[in-house]
Amino acid sequence: MKIKMKYFGAVLILSTALFTVSCKKNASTFQGQVRYIDSNGAYHIADSAMITLHKNDTGKVAEYTSYADEEGIFQIQNVADGIWVAKGELWLDTLTQYVGITKKLECKGKDIVAAPIDME
Repeated sequence: MKIKMKYFGAVLILSTALFTVSCKKNASTFQGQVRYIDSNGAYHIADSAMITLHKNDTGKVAEYTSYADEEGIFQIQNVADGIWVAKGELWLDTLTQYVGITKKLECKGKDIVAAPIDME
């Protein structure tokens, strides 16, 4: 019986530690849709756009990176608390690039932070 209790205690401690590490306190998910505006002013879905998340401003090194899917939707998970800016970039060909930057987005342990990006 003692062996089973020791085993149960070790398993309980290990599983609690793993749960604590895997659930970041105040971690949020940033998600949005990326669109670009062509020279005629028409909006298009920016599938395969690269999204980078920067702490405080766009001059900082990107701390998170993601790509938009075929519907222009992106999601960046487990983002720590703070003020962030999302930047979207899309190259249609070697000469045509679209870039868009969100306003400052505050992350305070919310489940989901909306971060739509319109690129020009």
